[in-house]
Amino acid sequence: MKEYYIKKELNQYKELEKHTQLLDNYVITSTTNLEGIITNVSQAFCKISGYKKDELIGKSHNIIRSPEVEKTFFEELWNNLENNNTWQGDIKNLKKNGQVYWLNTIISSIIDENGNKIGYTSLRVDITDKKKLEEKNSELNSLKNTLSNAVHMANLGTWELDVPTKEFLCSDIFYNIFGIKIGSTINFEFLESLIYPEDLKKYKKSLNNCIEKKTHFKIEYRINKKGEVRKVLAYGYPLLRNNTIIKIVGVIQDITDITKMQEELEVAQRVSSLGHYHYNLNTSIYTCSKQVDKIFGIEEDAEKVYESWLSIIYKDDKERIEKYFQDSVQKKEKFDCEYRIVNFKTKEVKWVHALGEFSYDEKGNAITLYGTIQDITERKNYEDSLKQALYIFENTYDSILVTDENANIININNAFEKTTGYTLEEVKGLNPRILKSGFHDNNFYKKMWKEINEKGFWSGEIRNHRKSGIVYDELLTLTAIYDKNNQVSNYIGIFTDISKQKKQDRLLLQQARTSAIGEMIENIAHQWRQPLSVISTIATGIQLTMDFHEKEEVNKDELYKSLESINSNTQYLSKTIDDFRTFFKSDLEETKTFSFQTALSKVKDLTKDAYNDKFINIVEAVDRNEILIKGNMNLLIQSLINIFNNAKDVLAEKLDQKEEIRYFFITTEIKKDKVILYLKDNAGGISKNNVEKVFDPYFTTKHESIGTGLGLYMTRQIITEQLNGRIEFRNVNFIYENKNYTGAEFKITLKTNT
Repeated sequence: MKEYYIKKELNQYKELEKHTQLLDNYVITSTTNLEGIITNVSQAFCKISGYKKDELIGKSHNIIRSPEVEKTFFEELWNNLENNNTWQGDIKNLKKNGQVYWLNTIISSIIDENGNKIGYTSLRVDITDKKKLEEKNSELNSLKNTLSNAVHMANLGTWELDVPTKEFLCSDIFYNIFGIKIGSTINFEFLESLIYPEDLKKYKKSLNNCIEKKTHFKIEYRINKKGEVRKVLAYGYPLLRNNTIIKIVGVIQDITDITKMQEELEVAQRVSSLGHYHYNLNTSIYTCSKQVDKIFGIEEDAEKVYESWLSIIYKDDKERIEKYFQDSVQKKEKFDCEYRIVNFKTKEVKWVHALGEFSYDEKGNAITLYGTIQDITERKNYEDSLKQALYIFENTYDSILVTDENANIININNAFEKTTGYTLEEVKGLNPRILKSGFHDNNFYKKMWKEINEKGFWSGEIRNHRKSGIVYDELLTLTAIYDKNNQVSNYIGIFTDISKQKKQDRLLLQQARTSAIGEMIENIAHQWRQPLSVISTIATGIQLTMDFHEKEEVNKDELYKSLESINSNTQYLSKTIDDFRTFFKSDLEETKTFSFQTALSKVKDLTKDAYNDKFINIVEAVDRNEILIKGNMNLLIQSLINIFNNAKDVLAEKLDQKEEIRYFFITTEIKKDKVILYLKDNAGGISKNNVEKVFDPYFTTKHESIGTGLGLYMTRQIITEQLNGRIEFRNVNFIYENKNYTGAEFKITLKTNT
């Protein structure tokens, strides 16, 4: 009997041990002392935590505590245990390998036989999968709410088409987009009636492709919303069952306003030559707007990678820009630089200004670059022009002054300072009248400003004084600058100090006039030869008559006739002396209106005997109507005499040993307010190498004993500077009386005073 009970107790013990082992292996338990130090844990506790018993016993539960659980959570837990001796709740823990797990935990106080609290025991249940499911559901709900909010914020209408039954369902936003009463029955025929006829064909084609090829579609088309044209973007996706489409679902969005904004953006970018781009540093791929494509000269569907961008950068800028890009990435700075590119299509070199900002991942690595590209070629060219203009302004030999609209000086260049002696600080804000010499009267300035106001500019010679008081001559051009409203904003004066030139011209003129004295005396000698011969013959005849009729009475009528002839020829000689004196003593500054034909006649009178002596035939085709010129007639006479004498000498020299007839042609032509005088000979012209030198001072083709080379130079100076005309020279080939000739031709153009 005793053995029976022993055996029974042994079996009960084994059963208890078996249950204890089961509890130890599958029930997550632990005990602690009052300080929370672990005194025992089950194998199940070790298994879920990943720690061994000896790693847990003697430690607090902080070893498995998740840092995401707030400290206040455990403070409340211990307060609850002290007050109620028990606590139940969910705790988030960390395994030894760092993985998260959740335990539903019951903590109870351990009471001894005397009723004293000696520790705590806990019983736990693994609820990790449950928590993950809850979190997943929470994420799904959050995602669902986010998606719903996004749909509403984006004003996206959803729709669904049951392909077999043709039943169509849609959201309220869909109704609003089409302007249809919410809840109305909709079929596809009705929807198609709202689509613009021009877009209906491509709409049907997209839908049919979706059904036939089982692919999604995306299409933009216009609809008629209660008489208003709206543009929509529609997406459709097929749902398959056993490879058969059962439904097509999709979304639709009214993009009218977005499209308008995009169009306005494109216009703005086109006007400003500015486009935007987005570059992914991980894939080295960039996307950009149409304007960037246009600037780069590439197609919209062209490969757009880092290397293709580098390939269009101008060779001299490539290394600099590549280094700048890498430095910007490393230093995390904005991308802001100007560089040149070679347009892929036109091969034209363009300047661009690139701006961009980087975005970074959680590790601080740059992942994207978003920014703008602007074509600044025009600005760069303008800047270059300004630099060139500034360089010219500061370094040109001509003096320049700039005034405001009230003619007060705002800027001058270095040449102005050298010419006048005034610095910018001394003249800024002052009127240019500070340079007035007093030589010109008020009428001169009134005429000058009248011409500026009428024509926008004035050009001429003016006499001013330097800071030192010394008077100088300048050749001035004064121009009015107008703003976009056609109002004067500035005046620009450009002048050259011509004092030395004027002095030189006066000396050359004096030389030329002195040189011309010899030629004039020669002409006068020709003119005097015949009258003197007549006087001498008559005087000799009278003397012979007196001697022959010494004792007889002389015929008084014949004597008076002879004396009258002597007087007439004497008067002619006196007239030539007066012409000579008038020509060389006249005021060369005097200007008045005179007859062009009269001046030409005087020239012919002064040269005719010399021409007759050289057997030169003058051929005239001169307009007989009176032509009036304003200027100094004697200066014109002198200039023409130079040409006449030059032709005479050349004809005599070149045709001396030839039998050709010597010709000198005088022709006039009237064109509007101008008279054109052509003077040409048949002496064969001059060498091509010397054509450009004809009017150079001291240039001559004559022997040094014949000419000084000042005649034609002074002729040009007189025609252009004194008479405001124009003179040209060329070799010509022509026909006269059925014979070919070559010679030199002078063309003189003068403004008439009609």
